[in-house]
Amino acid sequence: MEKKTKEPMLYIHQPNFKMPEIKMQEVYSAKNAKKQDAADRQAKDNHKKSKPAGQREESIFGPASPELGSGERKEEVQSAIGDYQDAHLEKKEEESRKQGFFSFQRVKPFKEMDVEERLEYLLNFPKQLPPVPCLISTEEKTYRGIVQSMPTVSEVEIKLMDQSLETINVKSIKEIRMIGFTK
Repeated sequence: MEKKTKEPMLYIHQPNFKMPEIKMQEVYSAKNAKKQDAADRQAKDNHKKSKPAGQREESIFGPASPELGSGERKEEVQSAIGDYQDAHLEKKEEESRKQGFFSFQRVKPFKEMDVEERLEYLLNFPKQLPPVPCLISTEEKTYRGIVQSMPTVSEVEIKLMDQSLETINVKSIKEIRMIGFTK
């Protein structure tokens, strides 16, 4: 008679477990990989554009010299192209860093700006944010309001807290301070 082995009974009803899907990073990039890809693409492009066999090889270095073998000449040209591409990529990366493509450019603090720079900053304040009330001090009076516009180069229009508009000469402004939202 055959004996049947039974599995251990842990549950009354054995649940049907489903393994969770694993979501992990599959793609990555590195600066060296980008440079290598660019060099590979350039080499393929140069290979496609190469002259048919039988024509005399000439390059940026002038006519091919008879003392160099064709293999040595190709290696020399390829290394010169690679050096040029590396220098070109480094130059582009440096320019983009200067423009703030990879990193943020430092913004001059409001306290360090002069009156014209402060007016320009307040006029070009981000549209996503509400306008900032300011104290604008002149020789005669101190105004409390929001900088609205500059109708002319020498005048600035301010919307006061009582919703009236006031036009002030830019040269008469001594100081501009942001005061935030207070009632």
